[in-house]
Amino acid sequence: MLKFPGLSTKNRFNANYFIHFDSTPYFAIFLICVGILLRLSQYFFNRSLWLDEAFIATNFLYKPWGEILRPPMDYSATMMVPIGFMATTKIMTTLFGNNDMTLRLFPLLVSLISIPLFYKLAGRILPTQGVLAAVYLFCLSSPLIYQSSEFKPYTNDVAFIILAAILPQSTQDGMITTSNMTLWAVFGAAAVWFSFPSAFVLASVGTYLILEQAKQKKWKIVFGLVAVSAVWLASFAWQYRLSTGDGVENSAVGQWIIQFWDDKGAFMPPLSPFDKFIEWLVASFINLFLDPGGWIVMIIPAYLFLSGCIFMFIRNRRAFFFLIFPAILAAAASHFQLYPFSGRMLFFFLPAILLMIAEGITRFASLLKHPALIVAAQIVLLAALTNYRPGHHTRQEMKLVLEYVQIHMQPQDTLYIFYAAEPAFRYYASTYGFDYHRCNIIVPIPKKEHVDEIDYFRSKLGLRPVSASETNCILGTSALLEPSIAELEKIKHTKQRVWFIFSHAYWTEDDFVKYLNQSAKQLDKIIQVGSAAYLYEMP
Repeated sequence: MLKFPGLSTKNRFNANYFIHFDSTPYFAIFLICVGILLRLSQYFFNRSLWLDEAFIATNFLYKPWGEILRPPMDYSATMMVPIGFMATTKIMTTLFGNNDMTLRLFPLLVSLISIPLFYKLAGRILPTQGVLAAVYLFCLSSPLIYQSSEFKPYTNDVAFIILAAILPQSTQDGMITTSNMTLWAVFGAAAVWFSFPSAFVLASVGTYLILEQAKQKKWKIVFGLVAVSAVWLASFAWQYRLSTGDGVENSAVGQWIIQFWDDKGAFMPPLSPFDKFIEWLVASFINLFLDPGGWIVMIIPAYLFLSGCIFMFIRNRRAFFFLIFPAILAAAASHFQLYPFSGRMLFFFLPAILLMIAEGITRFASLLKHPALIVAAQIVLLAALTNYRPGHHTRQEMKLVLEYVQIHMQPQDTLYIFYAAEPAFRYYASTYGFDYHRCNIIVPIPKKEHVDEIDYFRSKLGLRPVSASETNCILGTSALLEPSIAELEKIKHTKQRVWFIFSHAYWTEDDFVKYLNQSAKQLDKIIQVGSAAYLYEMP
């Protein structure tokens, strides 16, 4: 049964409290309920899948069990998400049908479970004052609310770092038993199948526990922990082999993904030149608070995080190590281009960031001594740290665009699917009366330095160019205007009315529209968040 911290005195830190001690659990329960309602509201908003979600979702259109759990995926030669995540989603689509809400059900459930788990963890490692601050930040975090309805495994990453930090904390005042180690072995062996960065978390926990017990010369327990770690390593090696085959860097699309993250500065540079290395460290630290943190201004959260790290290291080194060391391992892995240390790939680190910030708030406020000033300081700091954005989060509303086109399209109209809009169009096509299988390219697939996800899929299909007059659904061959001009000119000379459907075209949509406006007449348009459609009458 979940026990609420605050009903005993072991978490007391000073005689001053953020709110009355006995009231803390009730305020926490209120915040937990708010966090759950916000996540449910985002889920039932039922936004459209965006590009990265569609890359994964299309695999559930037709693949049987034997194909869904091993590479290649439709848009990658390797598994883009953990196998356990795919298996759970396959079970749900089999039971409840293949639709947006079913695909997002597993991330939602994990997100909801993470809230009380985070509260439990905060109660074990933070002073009572800090527990409520941590729960407040976690429940009202816009990135966490958004990811609860994202068809990606990032909520798994959050849940597993919380669980991995909770389990060893139960032994802090007692002996590590055989049942403890058995539970950890099972948990860790399963975790790596649902969350890639859980490997960093498990490595941190295992390393600390082994060193801790070795220092106390408890060799029997040390050997048991080494055996547990061996189980984790074997499970990780097995799933890694199944997921990547010969390795990401050797696969089609893999080199493109590495280049994509390299361009974003996601890989730690060598120590020499040292100034470049320090520059990367500083930039990566700052970016933690922008993404995944979600703060527009990072000065306050960064300062409180650093303060919290210092005080946590002094007060509770075990908790500090469990929470911080996984990020250090991830940064080290990024040096070898094994894991991108950037953006959403660091979502697993967000609970640690929030806990350290809560620790920093607690320590800073306690310096003020007077209870009224402590309360005022904490309220001001939490208000400054609130990154909750009211309303529903959305990225690329392809469903609304396709529904509009379906209603207003005439029988002889042609569709032009913008290059990056293809995966989402393919997933939703049948829902809105379109047939993706009748879509064609009208110019050859251009040669690129690296094969990206969409060209990889098209190559697997063996698509060959057809005449523009032979098809009423044309797949764009580039996300850039200049390489697309040849196909646009062919369309102009052979078509009358064409719907140009865009999605994930933030930097080039205007270029296409301006080019078309030079010689064609725009008859209609619909513009939604991240997606749009324009109807043109060709000259």
